[in-house]
Amino acid sequence: MTQPSSTPAFDALAQPLHGLHAIEASAGTGKTFTITLLWLRLLLEEGLSVDRILVSTFTTAATAELRERLRHGLQQARSAIAAQRAGQPASKDPVGQLIQRLLTKEGASEHDPAEALDSTLRQAQSAFDLAPVSTIHGFCSAIMQRHSMELGSDPEATMIEGDTTSLQQLVVDTAVRHAQRIVPDLKRCQGIAKDIVGEVALSEDAIALPRLHGDGSEAAIARAREALQAMRPEADQRLKAIAGRTKLAVYGIRIMDALIAQEPGCYQVWFTSGKQEEIVAKEYPQWLEAVQSIRQAHADLSRVLYRDIVRTARQDYPAHKQRMGERSFDDLLYGVQQALYGPNGSALAQGLRERFQAVMVDECQDSDGIQITVFQRIFAAAEAGHTQPPTRSFLVIGDPKQSIYRFRGADLASYRRLSSHATRAAEMTTNWRSDGPLVRAIDQLYQSNSPHFSDSASGQPIPYVPVRAAAAAARYTDPGLVDCGSPEQQALIALWSPHDDKDQAQYHIARQCAQECQRLLAGTVTLIDRNDNQPRPVQASDLAVLAATRVQLHQVARALRRLGIPYQYAGRGLGSVLHSDEAHDLLAWLEALAACEQGGGHVLHALLTLHATPLYGGDGQSCQDLADDPLAQADVAQSCREQAAILQRLGPLPTLLQLVHQPQRLQRIMSDAAGERLLTNWRHCGDLLQAEWARGHRQPAALRAALLRLMAAADAQPDASMERLETDLPAVQLVTTHGSKGLEYPFVFCPFLWMVKSPQKRKSSKTVAIVRQPHGSRLSLKDSDGFAEQLAQDIAQEDEEQERLTYVALTRARHRCYLGMAPVPDSKGHSNGAQRSALARLLGLSEVDTGQWPQIIALHCLILSQVPHNEQDTAPSPDAAASTQLAEPILWQGSAYAPPRTSSFSGLKHSRGDHGLAYDRDGDADEAPRSMPGLLEGLGGGITLGNQIHDMLEAVIGNRQPLDAVVPVMDDTANETAQQQRQRRVRQALSSIVSTPLPLPLVEDDCPTLLDLQAQAIAEMHFLLPISALHPRDLSAALLQDPAILEHPQRKRWAEEIAHWTFSRLEGFLQGYIDLTFQYQGRWYVADYKTNQLPAYDFASCERCMLDSSYFLQGRLYLLALHRHLRQHDDAYDPSQHLGGCCYWFVRGFDPQQPGQGMWTDAISAPAIAALDRLCTEVSA
Repeated sequence: MTQPSSTPAFDALAQPLHGLHAIEASAGTGKTFTITLLWLRLLLEEGLSVDRILVSTFTTAATAELRERLRHGLQQARSAIAAQRAGQPASKDPVGQLIQRLLTKEGASEHDPAEALDSTLRQAQSAFDLAPVSTIHGFCSAIMQRHSMELGSDPEATMIEGDTTSLQQLVVDTAVRHAQRIVPDLKRCQGIAKDIVGEVALSEDAIALPRLHGDGSEAAIARAREALQAMRPEADQRLKAIAGRTKLAVYGIRIMDALIAQEPGCYQVWFTSGKQEEIVAKEYPQWLEAVQSIRQAHADLSRVLYRDIVRTARQDYPAHKQRMGERSFDDLLYGVQQALYGPNGSALAQGLRERFQAVMVDECQDSDGIQITVFQRIFAAAEAGHTQPPTRSFLVIGDPKQSIYRFRGADLASYRRLSSHATRAAEMTTNWRSDGPLVRAIDQLYQSNSPHFSDSASGQPIPYVPVRAAAAAARYTDPGLVDCGSPEQQALIALWSPHDDKDQAQYHIARQCAQECQRLLAGTVTLIDRNDNQPRPVQASDLAVLAATRVQLHQVARALRRLGIPYQYAGRGLGSVLHSDEAHDLLAWLEALAACEQGGGHVLHALLTLHATPLYGGDGQSCQDLADDPLAQADVAQSCREQAAILQRLGPLPTLLQLVHQPQRLQRIMSDAAGERLLTNWRHCGDLLQAEWARGHRQPAALRAALLRLMAAADAQPDASMERLETDLPAVQLVTTHGSKGLEYPFVFCPFLWMVKSPQKRKSSKTVAIVRQPHGSRLSLKDSDGFAEQLAQDIAQEDEEQERLTYVALTRARHRCYLGMAPVPDSKGHSNGAQRSALARLLGLSEVDTGQWPQIIALHCLILSQVPHNEQDTAPSPDAAASTQLAEPILWQGSAYAPPRTSSFSGLKHSRGDHGLAYDRDGDADEAPRSMPGLLEGLGGGITLGNQIHDMLEAVIGNRQPLDAVVPVMDDTANETAQQQRQRRVRQALSSIVSTPLPLPLVEDDCPTLLDLQAQAIAEMHFLLPISALHPRDLSAALLQDPAILEHPQRKRWAEEIAHWTFSRLEGFLQGYIDLTFQYQGRWYVADYKTNQLPAYDFASCERCMLDSSYFLQGRLYLLALHRHLRQHDDAYDPSQHLGGCCYWFVRGFDPQQPGQGMWTDAISAPAIAALDRLCTEVSA
């Protein structure tokens, strides 16, 4: 291992104070103490008063902390003087050394140098409130107030934080103006506006707008459509003639007809593979060009909208704020920058230089380009091209390795450009935070595998700076790890999961994390207390879990809750209470109160949702009981109506407190390990709601809408909604990695540093690319020239920041750091997602097969394996010297509550990625030609027609309405309008659908029609299935126990692929609505109507669609819901005798002359339904 550099170490007492100096402080090297010492030197050596020394830092919290440290420094210096006056030996700490040096230096006052110094310090203490210690925004605000006349600014302007509802409303107004031509993507519009407003200093040339392919008018679409319609007859023949590819022709004709007819969703209709498009481009380029011209002309309408959004954000929004007398922090910065480069800029800068004789900018690496430009223009006059002398002392303090706020505008390139013009101070190489073994372990990782941090913006890598620990040995004892690996390996412990499935790996590592917290808190592990330097047992507040997002922290929180370990969300990134689960509990509460007041069909759903929250504490079974008990529903609804009446009279907070303080409810809440947190957050949200009630929002529905608005604005105005901490009990700290910046903890867990998004997901989700460059940033909108290259650079800079974020996470610990790792691949493609993480590169895993990962990790870390006895996949122990199997933790037996989650078939299916198509990749899969045009041919497609047919069938079959009442007969067909003609065709189709014979599973020689089933049919049957634990792997295994799947190769491959779906482990409910449930010949069936357009409607084509869309799983879930319902309500129920199966009716293919056309049916065996039932009721590991 390379030793720290032999160059002179940084010495705050010897650091030159005159001129521009760059001081880079690695994590834990005492940056804040150094600032305090330099500030004291400016007071005592340079003779500056406190109001002449400007100290600026990044955040308000850091400013408050720094003020206290400076104030404490004054008192510490006075104490050192008093000690020397009393004849005590000179202190060895830097402040004492400074005082000793000043008292003994040549030329000191001959009368009483100690009194002179103490007098200076007393004056500084007296005037300390005048000390300009602030954020850069505070500094600029003071400039605007003090120089409002010269700057022409409004000193009474109201300060606003972030993006206001004014911006949102302006964006909505702009989108509405375009709504007659297109359906605006409002979320994308809001995102573009937010990004534009956040880059206020960008010039017009630095913004790349979407490229228009035409004039962006509807007339261009009409012209392109006419051209395509003119070539329609030729295109029909040419497409069919292309190599005899039926599927290609079918899709090509469908694309063309949809565009010509302007069907809803016609611009989304396209070929099923890129190969088909390539063939058409080669064989019939004129057709492809004509089709693409329509699509591009339509896309131009959206691009015109996005250009308009940019104009709104850059022109309308600033004008609106000026009219309203509002000013944001970005406006402050930009206004000062403009003034400094305006006609009176030199005089303004000179006046500020004369006022502030010394400047220290802390955390400069997190400043944006405007902030750095402002400081450089004012205080580095020579660099700004002026002849006046610069400020006497300009100290730039930061660490490029810890620049992690790019998403907030931090401009690392500008910081490095400024520091390159400064005199570089010696390296700060002593780590005062961490134990020697931990420092050496981290140092070895970086020097071996990652000696530099990438920085594409400046073009110069950032070198890792080796450091040494002031505390050479470990300051804790852990008997459980005696003789397990080296001290360095014990300081850096790996939480290894062998799972290559993301959800399983997350769950596994979160459990290991919680179990290790339990072991550390058992009383045997001790540490040296920093206050009294005495050993004491580890407390919960000594443990911190760092993760990128609150969602990841929730995963660990659930594991801690199961073991009864208290936790709290904390750190400088402490989230808003409006983002908490408890805020959503109150949403459900207000929704239930409003629903019970108003009545309607959604009352039951609202009651069940409320019942499942911790407010009511319902579990799966009690929710099911409530759903089946109308009397209980009436009681809960009456209680909600009474609460609504109290709320209108007294407000939401008294009503909520009355609810939660009911004795039995309060006892249940407080028995939960997180009970204090629940009550704290509910009361906090209640406070915010009470303020809204006082503003006139007296109804539950109005309060719910107000709460939604507050939640949407929580990021922009976080102070009032910042989560309140429970400080009376020690608790594990759950902190976002960004929020941990500047903080430290004895033991730190980083369970999810290996998690990275796939490049495909990141590219598809970005509509704006922002690239930081040495001389300014560049913003590009999707579809602009060069967007792909800009997007690649944007993502590369995100990856570079991820390297720095990993460094920040690793350097928060004093004694030990835990690192999670798992061989999880991307959800798409074949590259390993974890392998691309910064942590994998740091551990030397990025170029190694995942099978070798445990062995390589063991070279650096102790691999901790804590797998419960009921889990089969134990983590490997590749090296006995560096791996240990700790004792099984005693699981807490209390009634831990985890809020249930409600999902649906759609929620499960959306997680499948590309896996669902793997079974269908055996060949070209060109389909057979259609056997008929289809009942609904020419009536359109998409969700609109599907909903229309569905509603009509529900009315006729479920509600038993006459067909004539649902779709009246048209008497005069000679003079009918186009709408009447369509209505007549819909009636004909509906009549054919309800009169077509329907083959049913397990029914021979009898095919009833839908009309025959009316008497025994239930339409839109709602179900809410309690689920104990459902994971893709277990679902796949249960399906593969079904002979109807196992013995069918295509179905078997489909079921196997479900194991690779990515939905989170579900504990809660599955809900849905069954189109039709009916009884026939003693058996019960479920049925679903489908209006999918298929190339053919024989059973094989329907089967392909069932697997391709995973309707097969939907049908099995419907049968499971029916099975449970029958079992609960019929004591004689036997699935082998009473459960019939499921039917999927693709109604476009129905033909009374061809029974079975467009119909897919399947029976399920009793063992198969029992396997599914067990899966959803038994808790899996």
